[in-house]
Parts: sequence; C-alpha cells; structure tokens
Amino acid sequence: MGCRIIYDNLILRAGNVIVPSSEVTSLPRAALLRPLLSDVLRFKLGWDINGDNADIDFDRGGPHTAVVATANYPTGASLAAVIEPALEAAEGGAPDYVGSYSGTTHFYTLLRNGGIAWTVNFATGPNLAKSMALDLGFPETDNTAITQVSSAVAYQSRRTVNVDLGAAATFGAAIIGGHNVSAAGTVRLDAKASDMLGQGMRSSVATFSATLAGSSGLRLAYFSNQSFRYLRLVITDVQNPAGYNELGVFSVAPVLDLIGFDVNVVDEREELSDVAFAIGGAQHQISRPARKVWHLTLHAIDDAKKVELETFAASVKLGGCFFFDFDGLGTNVRYVFLDRGLSFQAQETVPRTWTVEMMLKESLG
Repeated sequence: MGCRIIYDNLILRAGNVIVPSSEVTSLPRAALLRPLLSDVLRFKLGWDINGDNADIDFDRGGPHTAVVATANYPTGASLAAVIEPALEAAEGGAPDYVGSYSGTTHFYTLLRNGGIAWTVNFATGPNLAKSMALDLGFPETDNTAITQVSSAVAYQSRRTVNVDLGAAATFGAAIIGGHNVSAAGTVRLDAKASDMLGQGMRSSVATFSATLAGSSGLRLAYFSNQSFRYLRLVITDVQNPAGYNELGVFSVAPVLDLIGFDVNVVDEREELSDVAFAIGGAQHQISRPARKVWHLTLHAIDDAKKVELETFAASVKLGGCFFFDFDGLGTNVRYVFLDRGLSFQAQETVPRTWTVEMMLKESLG
C-alpha cells in the first residue's frame, strides 16, 4: 500500500508574516513557528470581528449594510451591544433596533421596535463574503420578521490565520495538530496569489480551498500540488462551548509519496522512565512517558525516489519533526522525528533498486 511523508512545513520558514484574527498574550502566534504540538496559539475568548466578518446586509425600506466596529468582543452581550447602533446607523440613525444575547440559550436576538418587519439578507446581500451571519448562529438564508432569532448556539466567532510566505511555494498537504476544534467544527485552507485579508471568509474569496478532515487529534487534507504565496486557515467552530480555539501545529507542506512501495514496519515501545539507586541500594523510579518507535524498511525504491528520500532527510535532519502517514490514507498519521540517518542498500536488480531503512520516534513535545 505504501505511505506518505509530510515535511518541510512552509509555515515555519523564516520571514513569513503570520496574522491570526486574535491571540492571547501569553499564547501568541510565535507558537506556530515552533514545531511542538503542546506549544499553542490560542485565540482570544469570544468574537473576533474585523474586515472579514463585520457586515450585516438587511432590507427595511431599501437595502442597507450595517458594519460592526473591528474588535475582539469577549462576550455575546458585548457584541450585541454594538450590533444595535450599527443597524441604526445603517438605516439613518433612528433608535429603532435592539440587539441581545442570551447567556442561557446562547442565541442572538435582533429586534426592530414598533412591530415593523425587516429582512436579513444573509443569502442575497451584496456583502455575503464579509457577513457575520455564521458568527452569530444565523443560517445563510434571507428571513423577514419583526424579531430575528439565531437558529444555532454561538459561543465564539470563526477564527483565521493568514500567512504571507513572501513568495509562491509548492505544497500538497495541509494538517493541524494540538488543536481543540470540536467534532462539529470545520477547518479549511485557502490559498491565493494575492492577500485575502479584509476580503471576507467565504471560500469563494480564494483561488484554491481544501477542507481538512480527521479526528480530534489531527485534521488533514491531501490535494494535487499547489503553488501560492498567500495562505489562510479558517476555523468554523462557533458552537464550541469552550469559547475559543487553539492550534499547536499548522503545517502546509510538500508530500513525499511512497504509495505503491512495499513497507515493513516494526512497532516498538521505548521506555523513558529510569531507576536511581540510593547508597544502600534502594531503588527510586524516575517516571516518564513511554515513546512509540517505528523501524521501517522500504523495498524496491528506484533511483528517482531515492533522491526524494535523500532530499527529505537533508531537510528534516536528526530531531526535526514531520508527519508520517503509515497507510497513505490519512487514517494513521503520527508526528515523529528521525533518530538516525537513513540507510540505503543497493539491490542487484535491473534496473537498480534500493532497500531503505529508517527509524522514527514519536514526538512527545
């Protein structure tokens, strides 16, 4: 069946400009420049509202667009308090709207006073890319009513990480690890030749998009090779009761494809615990977690693939972290490092092939 190696994370390259929609001071964006699952970027609690998601298109005696002030709003009530004047300003300044958020139901309510019906244009408005409908728990549909009530709970806004690589670079996979995205949450990678900041969060803004799939541990997407300068990660996890999201590793990288090559795997366990002895001989256990270790043997590797493996080894070096997909299907992916150099043994075949041995160790950081 074969395997895949995801390495040379473009996000880690020096000189990148990384812009998250918000960050907690003690857990900042710099975490994404360190290849540890436990070293996380954490977004601020609540709602990140900016040029990508600040608009509410509506109709009352004509089309209007309310634009909410850019800020992080830590509570639903604080956001509702600024939506109200934004709606009023869009319609001419009359104090006709009431915005509220329930800390019990976690629904938003937008009311037009005087018993007058109005229409939210969350499906047909002119600024759909920048709409905040999803951040408030509203569906992306038009609705006419006196009182507009969201249909899903909302604990936070969508989150983004924008990355400027400085120049176009080639990649074939995207993966995140060390995250707290809920099972119902979605993660998407967008890519484009120009900056996407301030253009809205819809995938239509990008030239290329891919949805990352997987479990609570990792989210992964494979795709044909792409080459772009600007990348954006979009996390839609509004219903997560934690009220924030965090990321340990965000990797956009080339893929070394070993699908179709025979691979033998020996799966071991490395005990990191130790025993210390007192002068009198009494033992003391120094307890540490165990580490998974894999001894791999790749068979019938041709010259071209050998060059790719040598390039990979030269890039990651000993101790450098990368993702190894044992079945090539994204269902058994581990974050690992090389503990020793690769060994290449020529086979007497025509054309010549190679047997390659490598040792992988689980990254516990």
